[in-house]
Amino acid sequence: MVLRQLPLLWLCVIVLVVVTQRPAQRLAGLLLERNDGFKATMLITALCNVFLMSLVLTIVGTWIGTGAITVSPIVHFFCEMATKFHDCVYC
Repeated sequence: MVLRQLPLLWLCVIVLVVVTQRPAQRLAGLLLERNDGFKATMLITALCNVFLMSLVLTIVGTWIGTGAITVSPIVHFFCEMATKFHDCVYC
C-alpha cells in the first residue's frame, strides 16, 4: 500500500516546494534586513520554506497516508506540530 501512496506524496512535495517559495520569500523578508548577507538570506528563506511545507504536509500527508480526507488532522493539528517541534529540539 505504501508503494501506491509514495508517488502521490512525492508529487505533493514537489508541488509544495514551488507553491510555498513565494510566501517563504515574503516571510523571510519580514525577518531579514536589506543589508543582510547572502548566506543569511538563503538560510532564512530555506527555513521559512520548510516551515510552510511542514504546516501543509502535516494535514495533506495524513490525508494521503490514510487514504481518506477527514477533519482529524485539522482537529489535532496543534498537538502534531508541538510533537514535531519537541522532536526537533530535543533530538
